[in-house]
Amino acid sequence: MPGTQPNPSPAMSALALPSVLLLFLWVVGFLPIAAWGQSGADARNLPDVEVASITVVKSQEATLTEMLGSPSCQIPSADSRTLTSVYAQPNGETLHVVVNRDPSHVYFQLVESLVMSFHPQSNQGCQGVVRPVGSRTGLSLETGKGIRLGDSLNRVIASYGAPAEQHREGHMTRLKYVQDAGIDRHLEWTLVFQGNHLTQWTVEAYPVFYEVGG
Repeated sequence: MPGTQPNPSPAMSALALPSVLLLFLWVVGFLPIAAWGQSGADARNLPDVEVASITVVKSQEATLTEMLGSPSCQIPSADSRTLTSVYAQPNGETLHVVVNRDPSHVYFQLVESLVMSFHPQSNQGCQGVVRPVGSRTGLSLETGKGIRLGDSLNRVIASYGAPAEQHREGHMTRLKYVQDAGIDRHLEWTLVFQGNHLTQWTVEAYPVFYEVGG
């Protein structure tokens, strides 16, 4: 009859159904794929901010002795803004815990940096003799994600994802990771490898300041 639309054949309907289904799956599947693509390796690069139960911008200076024992020595900064407590282990592993001592700073009396290394970075200005920790000789230096000194480069990248920066000089490789942790702080990790083994791990927290008005 005039004006009557022809019904699609069964063969055409059979072809159209897979096409619609594929379009639906593509649209639904594209969203998580696109979101993953935007974050890239950051999906694995979650904040790893703890060593030996000490957490950056959470642990307080008053609790360090209780959690770690007496430090091997302490090193005040030249401007007295920070105090570094050094925890040296008999196997050569050392933990530096940097506490903010500036009353005007948002991290006052909080740990703002942690450094694991095989040897103290510097003993200059050390108040006391560097010696193994007496009360906690068996202190386990391991991050919250299980990273330890001596771990391979591949092991670290498998845990953290691709770094923001990677530099190599001779047998030394340096990785850098950065992340904004919420709205109040910026985190940076620096990892140094000699050959294929981690020899120094550092995490530092920086407050984020926002300008108000124009």
